[in-house]
Amino acid sequence: MFVCGVVPGSSEEEEEEDIMDILQKRREECERKARRGEMDPRLEFTFQLLIDGTGLPRHSIMDHVFEGNMVNIENINVEEVEQKPQAESSKPRPPGQKPPPPQVTVKKKLFLSDGWDVRFTGICIYMFRINVSKQLPEEGFHKDLFCGILNAEKVGLVTAIERVMEYVYMSALAHPSSDGDEDETKFPIVKNQLLPGLRSFCSALKDKNELKDMTKNINTITMLEDRVGEWIKKVMEILSESEQLRREVDSSGPQDELEYWKKRGAQFSQLVSYLQDDEVQLTLMVLQLANSKVIKLWRDTDHKITFCYNEAKDNAKFIQAMEKCCHSLYLDDPVKIKDSILSLLQTVRLIHSVSQFYNTSERISSLMVKITNQMIETCKQYITCRFKETIWSQERSLVRERLIHCINLNRTYRETYLFVKNQPFLPNTEQFSFSENYVFGKFDTFCRRLNKIIAMFDLMDDYSHLFEKRMEGLLLGEDLEEAMQTFEEAKKAVITAQYDFLDYRNADFDKDYETFEGKTNALRESIGNTIEDNFSSVWETPQGRIKWSRCLMQNMTETVESVCAHPVLRSLPAAGDVTRKYSNTRSLVVTYEETMRAVWMNQNLWDVDDSLNNTLLKIDDAGRISVNLDHTIRLLLRESDCLIKMGLDLPIVCHSLYAKKNYFTLINDSLQFLLRDYLCTVRRVKLEVRPLFLPQVVRLSSLLLPGLRYVTWTSGDWKEFIDRANAAINCFDVLVTRVHDIYTNRIIYVLSGMQDVSLITLPGKQLVYLNI
Repeated sequence: MFVCGVVPGSSEEEEEEDIMDILQKRREECERKARRGEMDPRLEFTFQLLIDGTGLPRHSIMDHVFEGNMVNIENINVEEVEQKPQAESSKPRPPGQKPPPPQVTVKKKLFLSDGWDVRFTGICIYMFRINVSKQLPEEGFHKDLFCGILNAEKVGLVTAIERVMEYVYMSALAHPSSDGDEDETKFPIVKNQLLPGLRSFCSALKDKNELKDMTKNINTITMLEDRVGEWIKKVMEILSESEQLRREVDSSGPQDELEYWKKRGAQFSQLVSYLQDDEVQLTLMVLQLANSKVIKLWRDTDHKITFCYNEAKDNAKFIQAMEKCCHSLYLDDPVKIKDSILSLLQTVRLIHSVSQFYNTSERISSLMVKITNQMIETCKQYITCRFKETIWSQERSLVRERLIHCINLNRTYRETYLFVKNQPFLPNTEQFSFSENYVFGKFDTFCRRLNKIIAMFDLMDDYSHLFEKRMEGLLLGEDLEEAMQTFEEAKKAVITAQYDFLDYRNADFDKDYETFEGKTNALRESIGNTIEDNFSSVWETPQGRIKWSRCLMQNMTETVESVCAHPVLRSLPAAGDVTRKYSNTRSLVVTYEETMRAVWMNQNLWDVDDSLNNTLLKIDDAGRISVNLDHTIRLLLRESDCLIKMGLDLPIVCHSLYAKKNYFTLINDSLQFLLRDYLCTVRRVKLEVRPLFLPQVVRLSSLLLPGLRYVTWTSGDWKEFIDRANAAINCFDVLVTRVHDIYTNRIIYVLSGMQDVSLITLPGKQLVYLNI
C-alpha cells in the first residue's frame, strides 16, 4: 500500500540536498522516457492512481516514489502499506531566550508500509492481486489488480471498509455481469457462500456510536432478543415449506411448478427487502455489540433465507426456459404432442445438468411427474372433447381411435426418455435418471384403463355383430333370445354407470369391468354348451367328412339335373356354365372323399397300442378317480360302427377293435359301477362315526391301487381286480349298516331314554315350607 500522511519537518539540510539531487536525476530520466513514450504502462497506471488518491502534483508523486525506491512495479502491487510519520527539522534558538512553542509544518509524504508499525491517520492507497505466482503482464494488467483508497481523516477506517464491501464487492456478487468470461454456473455457488458472510461482516462494520449505550441496558437487550426470536420463528415457518413434501394433485402441470417458484421467489424477495430495513439492521447491530447468543441463530436463519431465495429465483429461471416447450402439452392433441416430446425432455435434461437445485433425482422426478400429469389431463380432454362428451355419447370407432392415440403417446414418451437418457452429454455430469416407476407409473395405469375400455368396446362390437347375424343359425328360438337379453343387461349395467370412466383411481370401473367380463365369459360358455348339445349328433371325422361330401354331391346333382330337365333354364347360356362348374366340383369332391378314405385306411397302429396300454383308472385334473378309456379308442369304435353302416371298408386295426367292442363296453361299465358304489358307500358313513372308519376306508382305497398302477385294458386279470374290489365294497357296506344300527339303537336310543328319566319331581304351584 501507499500511504500519504503528514510528517514534522527535518533540519538536516545536507542530507536533503543529496536526496534532492538523486531525485532530480531520476525524475528527469523518467520524464524523458515519458516524452518518448517509453514509460512502463504499469508505472504510469500507478502514478495516475496516486495522483487521484492524494491530490499531489505529478512531480511530487515522482519525488516520493524515487525517494522510497518504489520504481519496481512488482513490489508496488504485493506489499501492504500504511502511513509512516517523519520528523521536521527546527531552527536553533538564541541563548537565554525561552524556547518558542514548537511549530509543526504540515507536509505530506508518500511511502510504503506493511501496516504494523504505523498508525493509520491519513490516506491509504492499496493495490493487490490474487495470483502472485506469475509476473504482472504489461498488457491487460489492470484486470488482475484490485485497487482502492481509504481516507482516515474524512470517513474513517471502519466505515471506509464497510462502504467498499457493501457497495462494490457485495453488489458485484449479487449482480454479476452477463458479458464476463467467468463460468456462469459458479456464480450461484459464490453468491451463496460469500454473500451471507459479507452481509454479516458489513453489519458489524457500521459505525453507530449511539447503539453502544443500548448494550448496557439489560432490559433493552432482553426485549430485542425476544423480538429477533419472534422474527426467527416467523421466518422458519416460511422456510419449513422447503423441507416439507409438497402435496401435488393429479391435475398440476409444469405451469403450476413455474407459478409456485415465482410466488416463492416474490415471497423471499419481500422478506429480504424487509430485513434490510433500518429497524432490523439496528436491532441486530445492538445484539451483536452485546455479544448476544441470538446472533448466531439469526446468522443461520439468514443463510437459509439467502439459500431459499436463490433457489426460488434459479428454479423459476430454468422453468421459465422450458415454458415454451410445454405449450404443446396445453394446446395440442396427443398426436401433435409426440413431435415436441424430444425437445421437452432434452430441455429437462439440460436443467438437470446445469441447475444447482434441480440436479437431484427428487426434484427432477417432481418436475417430470407434473409433465406426466399434464399429458394425462390433455388425453382426457382429447377423448371427451374438452369434457363436453363421454366415451358412450360419441361414436365408438372415433373414441377407440383417440384411445389408441393416447396409448401411443405413452409409448413414445417412454421411448423418447430412454433415447435422451442414453445420449452423450456434458462430461463429468450426473446421469439423467429418476424414479421411472414414480414418473411413468401414472401414465401406465391410465393406459391400462384405456386398454380395458378398448377391450370392452371390442366385446360389445363382437357380440353385437354376432347377434345381428342371428348367430349364423347356430342358436335358434328361445336360446338366441335369452343370450341376447343376457348380453344387453350386462352392457346396460356398464353404460349407465355415473362415474368418470377415465379416472384411473376409481375402483368402481374395475369392479364393473370384471363383472361385465365374467358375464360375457359365462355367456360364451353357455352359448358353446348349447351349440354342443344341439349338434352333438353331427358325425365326427372322417365319416362325417365323407358323409358331408356325399350329401354335397347329392345336392349339386339334384340341382344340375333339375336345371337340365327344365325347358327354359337349359336353353340359357348360364346353364352351360353351371354344367361345367358342376363337373369340376364333382371331381374335387370325389378326390376329397377318396383322400378321407385313404387317411382312414392308414390308421397308425402305434397310437392304438399306446391307448390300450393305459391303466384302467386315473386321477383327473379335479383330483377324482375316473375310468381311463382313451378318447382314441372311443373314436375308432364309433367311426367303425358308422362306416360299416355306410358300407365302407375298415382297416385291420379298426376291425380288431370293433370285434372287441363288447369287451371294452363291459370293462367300462364295470368300472363305472365300481366307482359309483365306492363313492356312495364311503359317503354313506355318518359324520359321528367317521373317525372309527378311517382304517377301513384306507384299506378299501388300497384295493383300487392296482387299477391305477398296472392293470391295463389288455390285462387278463381285470375281472379279478373288479370282483375283489366289489366284494370289499359290499363288506364295507355291511359294516357301515351294522355300525349305524348299533349307534342308533344301542347308543342314541339308550341315551335318549336316560335323558327322559326324572330323578326328582318338584311340586307345581304348591309352596313348601321348611321348619328348622
